[in-house]
Amino acid sequence: MKQFQIFFLLIVCCVLQSTSCKKDSPEKLPAITNDGRDTFGCFVDGKAFLPSGPLLYGGTLNAVYSLVDGKMSLRIYSKNSKNGVVQRIDFISKDIELTEGKTYNLQKDAKTDNILAIYQKGENQHVREYYVTSPLNGELHISKLNVEQRILSGTFWFDAKSEGNTVEVRDGRFDLKL
Repeated sequence: MKQFQIFFLLIVCCVLQSTSCKKDSPEKLPAITNDGRDTFGCFVDGKAFLPSGPLLYGGTLNAVYSLVDGKMSLRIYSKNSKNGVVQRIDFISKDIELTEGKTYNLQKDAKTDNILAIYQKGENQHVREYYVTSPLNGELHISKLNVEQRILSGTFWFDAKSEGNTVEVRDGRFDLKL
């Protein structure tokens, strides 16, 4: 009888262990793809940043690569809005000819062949902007550019500063329809 009780307790323990509560797994980034899936994601200070929130005021993800004033211009915009906190990541260049396979330095300004990177975080009408502050504190790599199919894909990383605070953006990836 004792053996049956021990066996029964062992079975109960195994069942309880296998059905115990599990912590929610952290949000995963989208896969790195190159076929215009309209995906964007990265880690901001170790936490997943994915486009989300209401589609008002410009939506949550947008990319434009077009001719402006006789020069090619790039703008990638992604917004994450949760619980009253809005985060944005922008890449902007006013004079750039993108080349598939090329890696570009991220800068605080949008000079020729450079791309401006901005991270913004806002809560209760207070917005703090973070900028890349020196030439090699970030890179954006173009893995696919197909203007005819309107596809722009790549990866990125950067460190940005605001009033002495630093934010680390890592493992960034995008696969966008232009």
